[in-house]
Amino acid sequence: MTNPTQTISAVVFDMDGVLLDSEPWILKAGQRMLKERYDLDIPDEAFTPYVGRGEDAYLGGPARELGVELKLPDDKIYTYELYLKAIKGHLKALDGVTEFVEKISRSGRPMAIFSAADRMKVEGNLEEIGLNPSLFKIILTGSEVEKKKPDPEGYIRAVKELGLPAQNTLVIEDAVSGIKAGRAAGCPCLGITSTLSTSDLLDAGAQWTAPHLGSLPESFLNLLD
Repeated sequence: MTNPTQTISAVVFDMDGVLLDSEPWILKAGQRMLKERYDLDIPDEAFTPYVGRGEDAYLGGPARELGVELKLPDDKIYTYELYLKAIKGHLKALDGVTEFVEKISRSGRPMAIFSAADRMKVEGNLEEIGLNPSLFKIILTGSEVEKKKPDPEGYIRAVKELGLPAQNTLVIEDAVSGIKAGRAAGCPCLGITSTLSTSDLLDAGAQWTAPHLGSLPESFLNLLD
């Protein structure tokens, strides 16, 4: 339940499923890399359990299930090269993202990104959807933390660098592991239902949910006024 005295002083965004949806392109890039380098034909559904866990797991997990160990980081870098070519002119911000980011920026609230993806992918994504990295006080990526979500390490670091109390630093996520990580860091969480259901995200600890950043509940918007 929302605390009526709660305020939001800073915002930390997850990337995939919140700002954009890279899944179709990273899936095809990963499948192409695995076919070219290991002659593996891996179906779409084999990648699903590894979504949101970073590309080491996303690429390495399905291969390992077939007894193949990838040559990391070389295979991942090649996958990113394929991916960054594929998204040119195609990857778009999800509904409401640009307007919401601009609203938070105008309000003077500091913003951060914490993504399980590596910096090469994060920066390429931001460029493609037209968000200037300078809008964000910190951009923290999967290659810069030891423990992955649902461990709170990344969000604890983001909160520390933003310099505001965790209870006033909003985390926006689309995955159960991300919501759990944000809550474990002491942050309120907004769940975006681009990937999972409202009940999944509420059960994980989200205080609010919305289909996208362009359709936010009134109880949440009141905290931004």
